[in-house]
Amino acid sequence: MDIVIKAIIVDDQLQAVKYLKRVLQEVEGIEVIAEAINAKSAVKLINQYKPDLVFLDIEMPDGDGFSVLEEFDIINFEVVFVTGFNDYAISAIKKNALDYILKPVQSEDLLEVIEKYRSRVQKSKPTLNTVNIVKGDNRLLLALNNGYKLTNINQILYVEASGRYSTFYFFDEPNIVVARHLKYYEELLEGKQFVRISASSLINLAYFDSYQRGAAFGQVILTSGHKLEVSKQKRSLLLSILKNYQ
Repeated sequence: MDIVIKAIIVDDQLQAVKYLKRVLQEVEGIEVIAEAINAKSAVKLINQYKPDLVFLDIEMPDGDGFSVLEEFDIINFEVVFVTGFNDYAISAIKKNALDYILKPVQSEDLLEVIEKYRSRVQKSKPTLNTVNIVKGDNRLLLALNNGYKLTNINQILYVEASGRYSTFYFFDEPNIVVARHLKYYEELLEGKQFVRISASSLINLAYFDSYQRGAAFGQVILTSGHKLEVSKQKRSLLLSILKNYQ
């Protein structure tokens, strides 16, 4: 049985939200978990509910659909632009949108969206992973296709977000890709010398070498030589932690 796709609808017209929700309820495989009527609430709800799919209107009073996407360092959900105008197709393609639907939306359009979504997810699955299990003291149990890997967290250099997956980089072992969001590991490894420096990177401070100011908001260099960008949102947290080592 296919996993149900969790969706959020974003449209400044309440009637459009109600209509799309009603049509989606007739399509097997999609569950609407939240609705937003402006760009600001859309960002909040996406961060809160972590949807698989966002049906996103383009023209809204407080910002267009593209500005919503710009609020995310990493877009770990699929986007379907829903609009009454056909002038935005090229921009949607550049944003790597799953699909672009013109209003009024038909159930046939949504069936195609589901098919595209499942196809894209299947193609993006890494060959090494599946579900992640866990945990105990300083060890992490990761599920692989052919078994399990018990690893010491002290050997982890950093963890990197890759859509709905997380890639573990180790000091002297091959990388491992696991099907869980990075947020899960941020919470799991809290208090164990790991710190989030951006939407895409969670580092082990045991391998921290230096922080360099420069383009954007600087970068962290690990003892392994890896260079990782620091985001605007996480820079203050990182610098405050580093001050504790002075």
